[in-house]
Amino acid sequence: MKSFPGISIIVPAYNNPAELDQCLHSLEQSELRHQSEIIVIDDCSPGEGEAIEEAAKKYKAGFYRQAENAGPGVARNRGANEARGNILVFIDSDCLAPPGWLSGLIQPIRAGRCFATTSCYSGPVTPRWITVFQDEDYRYRMPSTECDTSFVNSCNFAIDRNVFLNCGGFPGQRISEDFVLGLMLAKRGTPARYLPDAGVLHNYYKTLHGYLRQRFSFAFNTVRSYLVRDRSGPKEASSGARSFNPVRTALGMFFSSVALISFMLAGAAAALNFDYAAALIFSGLTGLFLEGAVHGRFLLFLTKRLGLRRSVSYIFLLYLIDLVYVYAVLKALAGRVSG
Repeated sequence: MKSFPGISIIVPAYNNPAELDQCLHSLEQSELRHQSEIIVIDDCSPGEGEAIEEAAKKYKAGFYRQAENAGPGVARNRGANEARGNILVFIDSDCLAPPGWLSGLIQPIRAGRCFATTSCYSGPVTPRWITVFQDEDYRYRMPSTECDTSFVNSCNFAIDRNVFLNCGGFPGQRISEDFVLGLMLAKRGTPARYLPDAGVLHNYYKTLHGYLRQRFSFAFNTVRSYLVRDRSGPKEASSGARSFNPVRTALGMFFSSVALISFMLAGAAAALNFDYAAALIFSGLTGLFLEGAVHGRFLLFLTKRLGLRRSVSYIFLLYLIDLVYVYAVLKALAGRVSG
């Protein structure tokens, strides 16, 4: 008779069979593999569905295909409904599980200390200029010690099955669904426990364009979630993460906007009045300097970990990210007004 698995590891996948194969291979090496089942949910991949199914079968994982592409949150919910374990573990198909990860992530739940745990990343799968920045950004923003949090990272998340199903699982939105679930769990009195040493390796965005698109989607959906969420009831647990510091983010967006507008006006004024152009250039440089001051703690963090040269190379990227945030916030607010 087949033993009943205590742990169900749910992996949503979409059009990335090669990354999925790497992920499943890492899970196959888990010290708790004999106590767990792996469930792959193909989110209706166009063209790569058969390859994803083959990868799942290769590692004897359960496989289910969505009838339509509804996003990773809905795919995870499908996996939870198909699961047999009393602890649900979620990992993304672009992540690799290091040795000891699974036991470390679920131990507090098994010990009765909490109903859910989450963590972030332990490093990039492929170290590059842009992937190293993303990893260091996450390291800086996440708590350095274990704590209760309203933050949930869906790529590295474990939860008691009944608690997950009773709260309705992930919302149907395609991005920032884990952000909303984290707030919901905290509001219900079952906040996730953040574990800083339970990280997974991550295949970060390998191009600047892809990363900036992701930052836009994150900012847009985060603002939209704040605008529509129910603020009644008890105050939720702190996220414990620096990512949600509205003052720092707002100042960064303001100074980046001042710099951009000043430089654009300086270009237009150069042909008309040199003094005006010089004043606008000075205003733009001041905006850049003040924006650097806003990010000073992060830049100091980077300098200590990576050295001064690498830290300086990321200043312009921080400026671009703040401009992307400005655009995302304005678009979210415009949608709120028109809606």
